[in-house]
Amino acid sequence: MAIETMNARRHGTIVASLLGIAVVCGVAGGAVGYRMGRQTMRERADPETWHERAMRRFDDVVKPTEEQSKRLDAHLGIALGELRKIRQDAIERSTRVIDRLIASVESELTTEQKSGFQQLKPRREDMSLDVLQLDRSGKK
Repeated sequence: MAIETMNARRHGTIVASLLGIAVVCGVAGGAVGYRMGRQTMRERADPETWHERAMRRFDDVVKPTEEQSKRLDAHLGIALGELRKIRQDAIERSTRVIDRLIASVESELTTEQKSGFQQLKPRREDMSLDVLQLDRSGKK
């Protein structure tokens, strides 16, 4: 009986250790995946990154001359400025719409419901330019 108890304890320790390792690996993998996803989102939202990728792809496929590349880069620079302004305006307008929606919903709720709604309400930092690491001009 003492041997069976020792074996059961040993098996329990092994199982608990393996479960602990699995949990730690899962949490670490989730954290790494989350950070990589956020970085990818920032890069995808960045007009400068888009500009670089577009120019590389264009150079590989079209193979413009040096002189053409300079002129095309100037055209892209102008377009990027316009895209930054459009993007900034869209972010600001979207934030205003969300703010109005939140205020409208809160005005319809009871005190108890409002406390529950606080959990569902988007956080301010999720709606701000800080998420995209932009200043008010739309530049990083």
